[in-house]
Amino acid sequence: GDAIGLVSVSPAVAQLCTDGWAFEVLAEVEYAGRGSADLITGVSGGFSLTISDEKQAPGVALIELRAETLSFGSIVVQVSANATEELRAVRVEKSPGSVCLSYSTAAGPADDSRTQCTFRPAALPSLGFQLAPPGVLQLGSSGVANVTGFVQMAGTIPASFAVKGPKFAELWHNESAWSAIGDSARAALHHVAGEGASMVRVSGVADVLGSVYFQASVVSQEAPGLACQLEASIAKAARDGTLGAQVALRVGAAHA
Repeated sequence: GDAIGLVSVSPAVAQLCTDGWAFEVLAEVEYAGRGSADLITGVSGGFSLTISDEKQAPGVALIELRAETLSFGSIVVQVSANATEELRAVRVEKSPGSVCLSYSTAAGPADDSRTQCTFRPAALPSLGFQLAPPGVLQLGSSGVANVTGFVQMAGTIPASFAVKGPKFAELWHNESAWSAIGDSARAALHHVAGEGASMVRVSGVADVLGSVYFQASVVSQEAPGLACQLEASIAKAARDGTLGAQVALRVGAAHA
């Protein structure tokens, strides 16, 4: 099950396309059964997946994920694996409220006994659980462990656009205007990115040269590689002004 859809990786780098709110990745792993190794490392820092049998009971290896948030330090998730079984794959699933780490072996799939999660503390604002986008990843390749396949199954990705006309202060207390912006942004995203994306949130940031600058989070449908494809399409539409123009067009039509 876990190996289906994985792509071989050469050279040993991959791209994780996300704004840090949510994503799901799967790495195909070969582990020698003993020793310590880096499985995945963010090139810019702040994201690492490792495996080690040091300071563990005989026949046990600890898989550990460390990921930096944007403003509230790091999140750590650990799961103990039976090192005597043939490790097949490691999965990382990030949601707005949790980070889960699981693994599968030749003896069985990633079930509850092979999964550990860390949850957002109730006192921590939701923004505090957003990860710093990992970006480019270095995939492990050593005599101890090798990552032989990597795939991103889903992810929330960033989108930004500017709309001329409205003032940020005027929008702050205007629920109908916010609703129009949100509905128009969803329609514009479908126009530039197709049906594979849906917007989960949008927020105004500031007035910039007579326009209001907005940031949005977009979730991709679950399909291998789709998040990165959508991120590229949305980034291009943002750079050339297509996304903002499409939003403005729909806002204008709603008020015509």
